[in-house]
Amino acid sequence: MDYFPSMKSIALTLFYPTRESLAAIRFIFFLYWTILEGSVGQSIGKMVIKIKVMQLDGRPTNLVYAAIESLGKAFLLPLDCLIGWILYPDRRQRLFNYISETMIVKTFSR
Repeated sequence: MDYFPSMKSIALTLFYPTRESLAAIRFIFFLYWTILEGSVGQSIGKMVIKIKVMQLDGRPTNLVYAAIESLGKAFLLPLDCLIGWILYPDRRQRLFNYISETMIVKTFSR
């Protein structure tokens, strides 16, 4: 019995996901965003494009705020964006950014 998935099964999961594998992938991304953004304020993609997540009062975010914000990204992204942009057009926030009292800001390298 193999304990590690073959490359073929990994490819099938990524390109033809089942309901269960899609839920697992979303949960993995939820954990990834929560841990990285909650601890350092940035995911790898945010580091590359030089943006980060902060609380509205300018303090760094923490795991709780990052988890709330990540729920929208991982599980409800289209609704998160549409509702946020309709309700808060001046703030340019997604719904879960508004709920978690976080914002995305540009970072500047020294």
